[in-house]
This record gives sequence, C-alpha cells and structure tokens, in this order.
Amino acid sequence: MDQNFQTSFIPKKPIVEERSSPSRPIGFLTIISIFVFFTMALSVGGVYFYKSILAKQITELGNSLNLAKNR
Repeated sequence: MDQNFQTSFIPKKPIVEERSSPSRPIGFLTIISIFVFFTMALSVGGVYFYKSILAKQITELGNSLNLAKNR
C-alpha cells in the first residue's frame, strides 16, 4: 500500500482560475463628459438656491412696501 496518500479533500488549486480583467484606459471624451455633467449639476443646484433667495427677497420687499403704504 502507498503510505503517502492525501486525506484532505480541499483542493490545492482553485477550481476556476481567476482572471484579472484588463483595465480599460479612460478616454478624453469620458473625462470631458464627466466634467460637463458635474458642472451642469452644480449650475442647476446654484440656480435652484438663487431662485429661492430671490423669492425670499421679493416677499420681504413686498412686506416692506405694504408697511410703507400703511404709514
């Protein structure tokens, strides 16, 4: 009988070989489009907050105008 047999069922090598997917380089148009996207997102946010500030100022000026009329 062979005395050097292995009793473990754990494989030494993985059953499925892990392949590292080659990374694709980021293109120039991708960088430009990401920059444009974030610029537009910041612009939309800025316009939204500017609109709310203007609405608040209009309300305050209307109140002060009504107060001046009542005097």
